[in-house]
Amino acid sequence: MAEQLGIRSLNYLSKPIIKKVEQMSLHHSGVLSIALKLISFAGDMLNEGECSYIDFTLAHAASAWDGKVDYYGIDEAYKAYCLTILTSLPTVLTFDVRGYQSAYAKIGFQWDPIEHNYLDWLREKRIIRESIKIQPIKINTAQYHMAQFVFAARIFNRLDLIKLQYLPDDINLTAECHQ
Repeated sequence: MAEQLGIRSLNYLSKPIIKKVEQMSLHHSGVLSIALKLISFAGDMLNEGECSYIDFTLAHAASAWDGKVDYYGIDEAYKAYCLTILTSLPTVLTFDVRGYQSAYAKIGFQWDPIEHNYLDWLREKRIIRESIKIQPIKINTAQYHMAQFVFAARIFNRLDLIKLQYLPDDINLTAECHQ
């Protein structure tokens, strides 16, 4: 997995988070795989205050891991790590992200996290990173739950989703999702 996304993907993380992800990966190989998929999915531009969405999410996931590993073991720690990331995925919908192909371009491209991973969108649209504009937006509960389901399949493998007991029946599909 690291070869597919490139080891450079870890450069999107702060040094303490890289160190923690590497440490946890020594105990469970899925940790690094999920971190790399999360980087590809959301990139480094989405900010939660002073740090990126990726750092923020992985720091919380690492805390969840630490809270379980000593008393409940690696499997429960990994499950807590995954669950923390899973619940944070729809947060990307609370950002309106637009990018431009030049600093002088009048027409920009909006990132749609349902359609594209962030890093793929940057490459495909040839977005200049310095041109990206991010605005906070609000989403409703139905959109949040639907997005969680859609994004989960991008980040987690089927076995992880089964271990998390995260099945399609867990999603409340209502007419609100289509508005």
